[in-house]
Amino acid sequence: MRERLHRYIGTRAYQVYIYTFHGFAKRLIEDYPDAYERIVGGRPASDLEKIAIIESIIDTREIKLLRPAGNPSYYVTPLLRMLGELKKEYVTPDELVKIINQQEKQLLSIEKIHQKGAHKGKVRGEYTKQEKIISKNQELLFVYRRYEALLREQRLYDFEDMISETVSALSRDESMLRDLQEQYQYVLADEHQDVNGSQNRILELLASYHDHPNIFVVGDEKQAIYRFQGASLNNFLYFQDRFSGTKVISLTENYRSGQLILDTAHSLIEVEDEVLQKLRIPLMAMMVAESKVTRRVFSHQAVEDSWLVKQVAEKITSGVSPEEIAVIVRTNREVESLAALLRKEGIVTEASADGDILVHPITHAIESLIAAVFTDVDESALFSVLHGAYWGLSTNDIIKITAARRHDVTLLSILGDETKLLELGVSSIAAAKNICEVIAEARSREVYEAPHRVLEYLLQASGFLDHIIANSPLEGARVVRRLYDEVEALVIRDGVGTLSVIRDMFTNSRAYGLPLTAPYINTNTKAVSVMTAHKSKGQEFQVVFIPHLQDNIWGGSVKRNYFTVPISKKLVDGVVDPFDDERRLLYVAMTRAKQELNLSSAEINAEGKVLISTRLYDTLNPDTVSDCSTIEDEEKFNPVSTIAKSVPEQNIDTSLITNLFASRGFSATSLNNYLRNPWDFIYRNILRIPET
Repeated sequence: MRERLHRYIGTRAYQVYIYTFHGFAKRLIEDYPDAYERIVGGRPASDLEKIAIIESIIDTREIKLLRPAGNPSYYVTPLLRMLGELKKEYVTPDELVKIINQQEKQLLSIEKIHQKGAHKGKVRGEYTKQEKIISKNQELLFVYRRYEALLREQRLYDFEDMISETVSALSRDESMLRDLQEQYQYVLADEHQDVNGSQNRILELLASYHDHPNIFVVGDEKQAIYRFQGASLNNFLYFQDRFSGTKVISLTENYRSGQLILDTAHSLIEVEDEVLQKLRIPLMAMMVAESKVTRRVFSHQAVEDSWLVKQVAEKITSGVSPEEIAVIVRTNREVESLAALLRKEGIVTEASADGDILVHPITHAIESLIAAVFTDVDESALFSVLHGAYWGLSTNDIIKITAARRHDVTLLSILGDETKLLELGVSSIAAAKNICEVIAEARSREVYEAPHRVLEYLLQASGFLDHIIANSPLEGARVVRRLYDEVEALVIRDGVGTLSVIRDMFTNSRAYGLPLTAPYINTNTKAVSVMTAHKSKGQEFQVVFIPHLQDNIWGGSVKRNYFTVPISKKLVDGVVDPFDDERRLLYVAMTRAKQELNLSSAEINAEGKVLISTRLYDTLNPDTVSDCSTIEDEEKFNPVSTIAKSVPEQNIDTSLITNLFASRGFSATSLNNYLRNPWDFIYRNILRIPET
């Protein structure tokens, strides 16, 4: 924003205050600390701390519906999400009481008992449903009040509290408000379609001194894609209701996309609602003379992906600059998989997604290493860690060492016994002993060093870090750096004392679906972009591909509505219309294209599941979309070419396995393991992997 402003007004742009809403709140907290009793002296609550608080609340006799017997933690995450939404819309516990009271009045207007027919004398379903909604909301209210009390008691606050507390401060501290009104006499709010109720309230307070304030809001309702942040149509239309005489300027000229792309995208979001019709005005292409929109349906997703990769390569060969090509998808998982396919073909790719490193193989390997050192009672983790190439042990040495383990002879004792290693014929004795020494030293260091320092030693001394950097430098650096920073933050911020506790925290985060995101490292500005639709906002490309347009991803996925709380005038029943959200999201993705937009889907995925093209297709104008045949691509498809290069085989001494087989015997259990999976037999019956 400042860079754009600089192009118009030069160096004076640096004198203009430019904030995000949270950045503005942070500035006010620094300038007016006395107005923020709850924030000053406290700290933001971590996700796990908030979960622990919710768990303690629902584990009381007051909670029944929100603590189902089969899964007492079922509502923990939905509760946190709902509390966040309430705060974003500035719905305090007292305001929630008013909403519940209104719902109770509505219940009184519903006939309770069937008066005739087969169900005569029974409670009507409509009444039962509304009664349960009210009961759940009453428990939600209890949780809300108790949650706020416990946060205060522990000197913690939510991320959303920075905004809601700013609203409270501006509402009660007139001196503070007047200072700010005098300082900020002109206010411009950009991307206003994405604001929530609390953020709108801040703007209203700043502009409340005059009946006709100098406030200018800019936004596009068609691009309101952050429903999960509390944004809604009600908030977008807020200022027209709040400030009478507001002048509305509709911009109809588009300087990015061609007319066919604009018309196709517009057909996607056309509605009959009179209010929305005024906002969703057709756009006119002013810069791009020619454009095209294509649609393809492939027999299999593998064929679709293969076609996509070849098309991207052909575009680059034909002269399209890589940075002018984008692949836009719905999920982070698709970003990772398609970016990998493009890179496999030698196409420089920039992946833009919030990848969760808690499910990354490198993270799992590090957690196994931690478990082997600090929490491994039965040595199962150590058995697994021994297979890590970073130790420098050969496959035959691993077999010899693990096969020698017995109930009275531990793996660790074998690794530390040079005589035993010589007796077993281990060739890399130094490497084996190093494992024992590293584990002993790490255990020693945990007594007097901070966990992140112990982790640093463990990764370096084991050779793990060198191995990762040598084999996958960018991905290794991304994951290890983010993981280390998180461990350091947990130590400094939360006072966590051991790596074992940190490992448990990561396990809990996965259980509750709390991601630990790390940005992908991009080293080339001239790269093809692969991103999610949310990440694509504000971008533009000459050629855009939107693959995997199947209904279970775009439009058809069902998100359960855990609570019915009407917090928006436009949503009187409290239920969000997810289908309209999906249409706007696809609209944003489609309008990233300047000249060429390619839509595609498949009929079957890799698991053999039948796929259905997205229902969003039904609203597209058939006159602006060219349906292309895929027969030629299907015939040319070579599945072998899509398979990754084979991993070099490990050479195992067959005589070693034969001798172990002879000494171990072959029981009925051995046979069952072999029939299930030969490798299962090798690990369980020959190598005898430690098991609980």
